[in-house]
Amino acid sequence: MRSVLGLAFASSLVFAAGALAHPHGGPDEMPGPGFHHFEKFMPGPSRLGVQLQDMTPELREFMHAPKERGVLIVRVNPDSAAERAGLRVGDIIVSAGGEEVGEMHEVIHAVFTAEKDAKLALEVVREGKSVALEAELEGEPAMTARSMRWMDERMPELRAGIEARMKELEQRMEELERRLKEALPKEDEIDT
Repeated sequence: MRSVLGLAFASSLVFAAGALAHPHGGPDEMPGPGFHHFEKFMPGPSRLGVQLQDMTPELREFMHAPKERGVLIVRVNPDSAAERAGLRVGDIIVSAGGEEVGEMHEVIHAVFTAEKDAKLALEVVREGKSVALEAELEGEPAMTARSMRWMDERMPELRAGIEARMKELEQRMEELERRLKEALPKEDEIDT
């Protein structure tokens, strides 16, 4: 349980730090749910310089991308590694670093764990056609491959802990609802 609380606390600190860096919003304020400018919340300069959005299978099909993979680019920062590599708004990243990607966290993993001054191979779908690009990432890796492996290994344990706690809370709520029902007078007992 301590590890779950520790992870939640650490995550809240990272997001709070991002909010403090831009307390009044601004041009790179996140536009809403489903959009993530993940690098805004990480210390140091942006390594790739994109804003991403997860996609539904229907949206992928509509945009002529593989139905089971692809992450939409909704913003490319000016003068960034992404812009220099030729990435565009509307491109759908289908692989990063030679690995297929279907969710934003997989792109984040590839960017954050790449070595310093690495060239990240990207395959995107643009207007229904596959395009191979290479982005020369900037700055230091935000996370080492070792720490990411540790997180990948611990995730099932953390998820199981959270699910067990949620089940326990649901059972307690059901018990409280049952007790409340028993404690309230029945409608025919109420004197009107």
